[in-house]
Amino acid sequence: MLGTLAVDQGDAAAAERWLLAATAPDGDATGPEDHTDSPADIGPAALCALGSLYVHQGRAIEAVTLANRAISLDPADQAQEQAAWTVLALGEGMLRGGPAGLARLTERLPGAADWVSGADTTLLITRGTLGFYAGRTVAAAADLRAAVRVAPRDLAPAQLSRAHLQLAQVLLTSGEWDDALVHARLALSLISDEQLMWIEAQAHAALATVAAGRGQWATAASGVSAAHAAAAVLGTSEAVFTARFAQAALARARDEPNGVIDSLQPLTGAGDIRAIPMLSSLGWWPPLIAATIDTGAVDAATRDVDQLAEAASDRLLDFGARILGLRARIAQARGDLDQAACSSRPWTRSARTTRCWTGRCCSTRSARCCGPGATAAPPWTSSAPRTSSSPRPGPSRSASGWPRTWPGLAWGQQAGRRAVRSR
Repeated sequence: MLGTLAVDQGDAAAAERWLLAATAPDGDATGPEDHTDSPADIGPAALCALGSLYVHQGRAIEAVTLANRAISLDPADQAQEQAAWTVLALGEGMLRGGPAGLARLTERLPGAADWVSGADTTLLITRGTLGFYAGRTVAAAADLRAAVRVAPRDLAPAQLSRAHLQLAQVLLTSGEWDDALVHARLALSLISDEQLMWIEAQAHAALATVAAGRGQWATAASGVSAAHAAAAVLGTSEAVFTARFAQAALARARDEPNGVIDSLQPLTGAGDIRAIPMLSSLGWWPPLIAATIDTGAVDAATRDVDQLAEAASDRLLDFGARILGLRARIAQARGDLDQAACSSRPWTRSARTTRCWTGRCCSTRSARCCGPGATAAPPWTSSAPRTSSSPRPGPSRSASGWPRTWPGLAWGQQAGRRAVRSR
């Protein structure tokens, strides 16, 4: 109880101290390793609460340790059992990437979204979130749509708002802007009603991204400012990152490559890919590389492509088509049209056999990626179709990075209303 109250009060240090004491056999634990020989009657609730705190703090190894311990106790309370699996899956994702987190969650939630009951809504939201960061947007959208549809009335507002927000971000990547706008507004409405500061910046960023793609500059700029203001108050990685993405979306829609670079370059880890969180979709990197090419910094773009390929491989993300397209464009920028043609051929062949990652035809500067069998849109293009209401293409990805506020990890009755500050 004291640990939960400390979390609600935003005191992470006190929360950890009380929760460690609650989960230790002698009430005097100093770390999660002390849980190994804990008696079976230790409440899984305390283990899940402490594991959730570690997820928010990015302490993945400790979170996974506690989640495994909680699951081994076979909690009778369904909310505790789902919280334990959420901590475990997110912890695995933080350690090894989104696909690894999904693989772990499959042990508990193997079925398709349509077969999952409302009782497992929390896990559906978690799986949809991980699917987004694994680059599996179709499956992620199906999970999140199902979660919103079957969510029980007593679902915590923090979880429901997360579902709407994450669905908005997934729909932005697939070019379904109208639906994305609806869910972003729903998320922002829930955030305002419940004072859920955790994801306020992300909701403003999603709305700004849609406005930028539609050429509504003033609205987009206002949304970017609101996202940055909320991120400054909260300070979590997810809030800061998504504010940057919205800023880059506005610059990209205005054909300002230097603005895109200024917004996204800090996310690359200054050349050290180990500094980039493992739980990242990396979808922000191709637009950054495209902007770098536009400024004539072809050598820098080449280095970025090599680093992107390595980072994607480490996370088991499928970036093959996008990397081929980027290499073709680099060759074109160097004036090597033969090499550009060679690089584009494998991409063209894969386009005939795999589904377009945007889920629809994509407008480009000089050509069209079309047909239901198309693969990833060329990485210098938009994921959004040109329509009468969207005069300019928007960014191919709207969000990435390392979320520190997660579905299914609400603490206490005031969960999500205050940022946890580490001391």
